[in-house]
Amino acid sequence: MRTIVVADVLRDSDGDGLTDIEERRIGIDPGHPDTDRDGVLDGADTCPLLAASADGVAGDTRAIVQAAFFATFGASDSRMLLKIRPGTTRVHLAGYMGPVLYGEVPPPRGWLAEQTGGDTPDWLGWEIVDRTPDSATVIFNHRGGAGEARGQNVYLRKMRGRWYVVAQETTWMS
Repeated sequence: MRTIVVADVLRDSDGDGLTDIEERRIGIDPGHPDTDRDGVLDGADTCPLLAASADGVAGDTRAIVQAAFFATFGASDSRMLLKIRPGTTRVHLAGYMGPVLYGEVPPPRGWLAEQTGGDTPDWLGWEIVDRTPDSATVIFNHRGGAGEARGQNVYLRKMRGRWYVVAQETTWMS
């Protein structure tokens, strides 16, 4: 029989709001409260491995993706890890309760089997399409474990200098 010490499970050595176990599992530094050194503690940072200043996104792209992402994923209490598909535009996101990791970051050892029952990993990708100076559509494709997947279109309009979501539609599910 194995003994589990609750204090070891709950330990947060750097005081950032994530346990040491959580930080090691997702590949962030349990000894530094702000792994990407962007001024936001890892426990409050949606993208703890990507500083906002390092995403390299220009113009309205960040605002469009941020608004679409928040409308789709931010209005929940989910703390589920979202792994972003390699090749997806790297945007520093905010407003989601769980960590968002980009595809270039390898999953922790054992993550695949534990999270997907041995199936392919859970991935999220997005693309901005049909963009004009005052409108845009963001397409999200989400591939979950055990064959679950869906597509979603998010429609945005720019009004008074800000991007707003005006409609969403699920385009497919499996």
